[in-house]
Amino acid sequence: MKAYHLGLAGSNPTGHSRLVTELEGVGCRVDLLPEPPGELANRLRELKPHAILYMYNENSSKDAPTILADEKITSLVPFVLMVEDESAVSQLPVQALHTHGVLFHPFHIRQIIAMVELAIHLHSQERMKDVMLTDYVESLRNVNEAVILSDPLGQVMFVNEKALRLTGYEDAIKRRVDQVFRVDDGKGEDSPHPVISAMQSTLNGHGSFHTTLITRSEEKKPIRCQVRRIDRGATVLGACLLFHEIQARESDKVEISLQDTAMSVATQQIVEKVNRVHPDVDGDIRVKVRTYGEFSLIIDGSNIETNKWRSKKALDVFCYLLLHYSQPVHKEVLIDFLWPNLDSHTGNRRLLNAISELRKYLEPGAKRYSRNSFVRHESGVYRLDFGDNVYIDTLVFRELVRNGDYQWATGQQRVARTFYLEALQHKDGQFLPRYLYEREFEETREQYEIS
Repeated sequence: MKAYHLGLAGSNPTGHSRLVTELEGVGCRVDLLPEPPGELANRLRELKPHAILYMYNENSSKDAPTILADEKITSLVPFVLMVEDESAVSQLPVQALHTHGVLFHPFHIRQIIAMVELAIHLHSQERMKDVMLTDYVESLRNVNEAVILSDPLGQVMFVNEKALRLTGYEDAIKRRVDQVFRVDDGKGEDSPHPVISAMQSTLNGHGSFHTTLITRSEEKKPIRCQVRRIDRGATVLGACLLFHEIQARESDKVEISLQDTAMSVATQQIVEKVNRVHPDVDGDIRVKVRTYGEFSLIIDGSNIETNKWRSKKALDVFCYLLLHYSQPVHKEVLIDFLWPNLDSHTGNRRLLNAISELRKYLEPGAKRYSRNSFVRHESGVYRLDFGDNVYIDTLVFRELVRNGDYQWATGQQRVARTFYLEALQHKDGQFLPRYLYEREFEETREQYEIS
């Protein structure tokens, strides 16, 4: 049985000494957490437990429903609701039951651990869904189409401006997709909705088809639409809808012509896109970083032997900043990653030493106080930036996958496969295997391990 770090919150957590003793008896670490929502959220960010056991009964504080229904809190870590009094459930709003697991009294240790493991799995799936949603939104940002993304249950997660204007639903987020994207295909009300059909199909999606969109004001608009199910392995993450209004003057002949030429145009464009995200690795690139498999760092043609660095923390700082490449990372975040149990003053002093060592390794020829070309610092925030002349395998891999996702979503599967195959040329092994079990690297690893 795996030992978990658990937080215990809710109704009188200090009164559950027996439960704490039993959990500690199977190797778990248990921390009692404060009740007020603000304090609870801050404590969760500080402790980073594997999961929260939230005790609830009829005497629970008035904050309990607020906490359990607050996605900003329940999204931080896996939440398991432990109901001590079944009759008290009726006092909770429906949203409060949307935690990652629910247990009813009497509680048994094996049952609790099993529910914790399920909650961790569900929470991980939610995070992956959010990551995939972010990737899809990014890859479809400049698409000249109306876009709607839904989750596996058909709930709308994202709508762009074009889709809002066409459907008329300004409040589309979290509505059912069949309420927002209402269509009349002439087959009657019993005809399955395109998104539901795509979810249930053994195929990944549908090609381009014509239908009639019914707007919020009941106006009917002829549209051309494509639906693609979003998968990761055997897991269905949702569906992507792309559509546009068909003008009455458009003829079938013109549409067929566009369909026939789409592949050739995309094929011509693929060379430009690959060249943009795939520099000549063997050419005049100042900095080359390989994170898949054996870690490699080359600067100005010289191999930087990171395995010989005396400061392990300098390498840890480098990899964490690389994880968030070109993005600002606050010093407190770095301190929490490197020395989670240190006070801020001591942690800040050690971080300065680690940053100094890192700069020395990256720019050995520069004078001590001018080694700031790569590791930038401003107002307590650090950022790793090698400029434009850089190759980082993970960034190239991710950009090529995004291009492939866009081509697939717009019906160009052959072009998409070309992007995917090109992406795999840059992936040789696991992403930063040195940090295989570091929780801070889990989310990004999921993005970079997609193959």
